[in-house]
Formats: sequence, C-alpha cells, structure tokens
Amino acid sequence: MGWNVSHGAEGGQFRRSYGSMDNLARQLAHVLSAADWRSVRYLFDRPSGEPFTVPPGDAGRAAEVLHRASAHRLMPDDWAAAVHELAETADRAAGAGEPWAWT
Repeated sequence: MGWNVSHGAEGGQFRRSYGSMDNLARQLAHVLSAADWRSVRYLFDRPSGEPFTVPPGDAGRAAEVLHRASAHRLMPDDWAAAVHELAETADRAAGAGEPWAWT
C-alpha cells in the first residue's frame, strides 16, 4: 500500500509506498529549515491511507519548498530526484488551479 499523488508526469500519478514516503519525509526534515519543514510536514504526518486534498495555492507553496529541498547540497541524489518529481506534481496542480490529491 502507498500514496498515489495526483498530477504526475504525463497525466499519471506519483506513486510511492508509505514506507518510502516516510523515508522521504525524514530526508526533507534533515535538509529543510525548521520553518520550511513545518510548512510541508502536514503532508507526511498523516495516518496511512487517509486520502486528502491540498488547495492549489497551498500546493504551489509546497512545490517551492520541495524544489528547494531537492536542490539542497545535503540531499542525496536518489532522494533529490523523488522530491523533485513530487514538487513537479504540486506545481502542475497549482498551475492547473486544481486540488492536489493524495489517495
């Protein structure tokens, strides 16, 4: 089981297991400032499987933080790629004016 995040590449979804997303969150917490981490933590501090949506404006703000994290010098390359991909889904949702859905 895992998260399927809307607005993936080519109309698809960003799909990762719950464990992978938990590890991704740990990487984010390691490289982000406290304020930036607080601004996206709600995406990862959820009971597994509880679907939710993020309004487009909030998705845009999350995308900015996630892009910063993916480019951070301490972010390992493999995690940077995943964070960048997730940031792009948030960008697409915000750009389309659509909710960013996590199911």
